[in-house]
Amino acid sequence: MNQFYAYHFMFRDSSRVLHLSGLLFQEYVVEAYAKVEEPCLHWIRCNQRTLRASLYRGLMDQVATDDVDVPTGRMIILPPSFTGGPRYMQGLYQDAMAIVRKMEKPDLFIMMTCNPKWPDITEALLSRQKSQDRFDLCCRVFRLKLKELLHLIIDNEIFDDLYKPRTHEDIDKIVCAELPDPSEKELFDCVAAHMIHGPCGSANPRCPCMKNKKCSKKFPKEFISSTQVNNDGYPLYLCRNNGRVVQKGSHLIDNRWVVPYNKYLCKVFNCHINVEICSSIQSVKYLYKYVYKGHDRIQAKLSSKVPPMDDAIAGAAQNTTSHDEAQQYLDARYVFASEAFWRICEFRMQKMYPTVYALQVHDDNMQSVVYAEGEPVSDVMDRSARTALTEWMYYNREHPEDEVAKRTLYSDFPSYYMWNDSTRPWSRRHRLQCIGARCYEYLRTVDDVVYDTYQSAAEALGLLHSDAEFDNDLTLASAIASPCQICELFAMILLYYELSQPDVLFEKYIDAMSDDIRLENCSSQSASIIIMDEAPMMHRHVYEMLDRSIRDVMNTIDATLENIPFGGKVVVMRGDFRKMLPVIQKGSHSMIISSSLNQSDVWRHCSIFCLKTKVRVSPKQQAWSEFLLAVGEGRVGLNVHLPAEIQRVSSLLDLIARVYGTFG
Repeated sequence: MNQFYAYHFMFRDSSRVLHLSGLLFQEYVVEAYAKVEEPCLHWIRCNQRTLRASLYRGLMDQVATDDVDVPTGRMIILPPSFTGGPRYMQGLYQDAMAIVRKMEKPDLFIMMTCNPKWPDITEALLSRQKSQDRFDLCCRVFRLKLKELLHLIIDNEIFDDLYKPRTHEDIDKIVCAELPDPSEKELFDCVAAHMIHGPCGSANPRCPCMKNKKCSKKFPKEFISSTQVNNDGYPLYLCRNNGRVVQKGSHLIDNRWVVPYNKYLCKVFNCHINVEICSSIQSVKYLYKYVYKGHDRIQAKLSSKVPPMDDAIAGAAQNTTSHDEAQQYLDARYVFASEAFWRICEFRMQKMYPTVYALQVHDDNMQSVVYAEGEPVSDVMDRSARTALTEWMYYNREHPEDEVAKRTLYSDFPSYYMWNDSTRPWSRRHRLQCIGARCYEYLRTVDDVVYDTYQSAAEALGLLHSDAEFDNDLTLASAIASPCQICELFAMILLYYELSQPDVLFEKYIDAMSDDIRLENCSSQSASIIIMDEAPMMHRHVYEMLDRSIRDVMNTIDATLENIPFGGKVVVMRGDFRKMLPVIQKGSHSMIISSSLNQSDVWRHCSIFCLKTKVRVSPKQQAWSEFLLAVGEGRVGLNVHLPAEIQRVSSLLDLIARVYGTFG
């Protein structure tokens, strides 16, 4: 039936009746989708007894008692294979979290919306038509644009490892949250048309984003002079008060109302395309909460004037009432024409890579068994006794010499072994050796993925030990040990073992190792002054880290303090640049200078106060003090001659003998 309707929905010169019908065309498509979906639901409802599910131990008990009839009750469920059902949605979420577990958190969150003013749409409209009259055209064009977007990201690698966001400079290369320069007219017009939020708030209190008289999307944003990275959500993007505005209705909109975007993608697609940097896996949870939170429903209230049933009839009705997920799926369901057309044409609803294989987990003889009505129980038991879990244990018992199997968890087993669902054994995947290499890049290629290092390629082939054991140790320690003990454990692992990815473990457990530091930072909220001695000897990154940390701490009290250096705290940095600069191992003169405090961004916020009175210098040491100042200020030249009163030796040989003595 899908093919029948999809054929007639295709635009042809010989028949334009449907495409010229406006709202009737939309209604027709929705009714057609209902006709397509209803037979599927009807089959599921009528074939609940065809497939039965039970526990393996339950079948064993039935065989022992000769009780072969298995009642199914009145429950009607939607299987995971039914697109759009609750189990289908749950399965997608679990698959996504499995990919996150394997590949870590995503890097980018990109949300693209169709632009009904695309030339591909407007040029194909018929006489006196608007874009909303041709939702079929919008769906087809949007699908092509989506394919082009994926091609740019996956094949052309516009976001390759060179631009993998790690610092605020990397983020600024990918994401922009400001109005572009008006001289870039194409980009400026695109951002002004598609990437402006609202306006909402007092300018438009009836805006859909308004919740409890506040914007649920937290617009307008605060002005911020530099991008700030956090680990709990999206970063705070660069949003300067540079005077750029755009007219939106009767309101002037500045940078605070700009939705984050990528300049290149915005220019290429000319539509609303929100690009965000992911700081955690919360974006994955948000995706499945927002996109797969359930279908749109209408609100309705039904009342009946039928007299109430007597107790006997009511009790019988209660006993026969079933849990009908198929009916729940249909009740108050709201379907728009675009969704109906997309589903009828069988366009892809989602795609994941790599493939996720669901492994069965169960207790002994408690595996789920699916069997057809009338199938002999003995045959079901013979077929269902062997599961992926039991055969994994069997393989480990029968192949004690397999080192890969020994160190591979059950969840990672399909990466190295194949499961045959018909014969039900695990077999080793055949991994070809890298012969006939044409270049060095070929040596680092595994399954069409080019790795940065040979070590990464060897890990992908399963030739190296993984860090899973140390990961488990740190996970256990995080639950019971103090932050100091976790740090000691991590240091011992670095000292005595060779980790393949120590930075990954560090990033994963940095919060557990720094809990006490965060608590100490909280105490800084009540501090009125912070004093740091020998400041020039410390690397400028120390002060930049301290600045960010205090701002984060003070932001919990007052959001405006986040934009003030050191969160508004008075910081006294005491020291003399003539004494000692930061020590950089094997660092050049320029490297040492660039690491100094006066090269940091925080230096421009500092006021310099010079001490005039030498409280530690006695009158007898005044000459020596002046000599040291002269050396430090470079007033004595390159050849320094020590004052006669402090000389104890007459030559270099005398100095060596006095320091090291004789070894005769």
